[in-house]
Amino acid sequence: MGALADFQAVKQSVEKGRAYPFTKNSITTAANRPMSYWTATPNAATAPGAAAACNANTTGALLQEPKLTSLTNSFFLTQAEISIATTAFTSLMLVDRLSHQSGLSGTSTATQTTNLPTAALTRYTSGEGVMAALEIYTAIGSTASTVTISYTNQAGVSGRTSKPAVIGGASDNTASRFIIIPLQDDDTGIRSVESVTLSATTATAGNFGVTLFKPLMILPNFSFVAEQVQPRTLNTLIGGCGCCPEIMDDACLQLLGLSNSTVVGVVTGAFYLAEA
Repeated sequence: MGALADFQAVKQSVEKGRAYPFTKNSITTAANRPMSYWTATPNAATAPGAAAACNANTTGALLQEPKLTSLTNSFFLTQAEISIATTAFTSLMLVDRLSHQSGLSGTSTATQTTNLPTAALTRYTSGEGVMAALEIYTAIGSTASTVTISYTNQAGVSGRTSKPAVIGGASDNTASRFIIIPLQDDDTGIRSVESVTLSATTATAGNFGVTLFKPLMILPNFSFVAEQVQPRTLNTLIGGCGCCPEIMDDACLQLLGLSNSTVVGVVTGAFYLAEA
């Protein structure tokens, strides 16, 4: 992989960079909870079913390029231009979606292994910094429960049990809800998930699954007055975002959102990628 050695190298790379535009239509989900744009149109994904590794060609990915397989250099995200058609306070997170599955039930209290374990990681293969979430595809029940996962951590230690997270209930049962799972103390990543266990039924089976992902960048705090929706530019080097993340070969990019509204409008914009 290449590297951006200093500010001058970054400046030169930015000047030669190109924009990769994208759009995702509005989604409806729970307010003040992490949500996934994965199934939003255009290029809408559906519940994946069997365990699968994700890449730039996976339906639902923001960008179908760049694909760096034939290149020796690396791409780094240096700037984002985002516009959201909403008056709500909304923050976004750009992540690399690594592995996913579905077919889990909101009514089973047995140890669930349908379509598990998750597919082997093809990027960030050590698991360091990789996170796990339960992604809801079809609404589960309105009775709140808690959930734990059994997983293999970044050191290759299997049989780890996560801390419990809330699932089900009025704010944690809707489609597109993205329930991030807290790991055991001292674990700094995850390689795979072997099973999922609910403490009690949520009263409706629905359909949810495990998603493994790598956070890349926070795109913070968008809020616009009605009819004055303007693009916001976030530069990773000058007062923005605090990082210049590498976009790995064949990355499967997607957005997560957190809003104080149950409806978030259309998201449009472009990512600017600099070649090192």
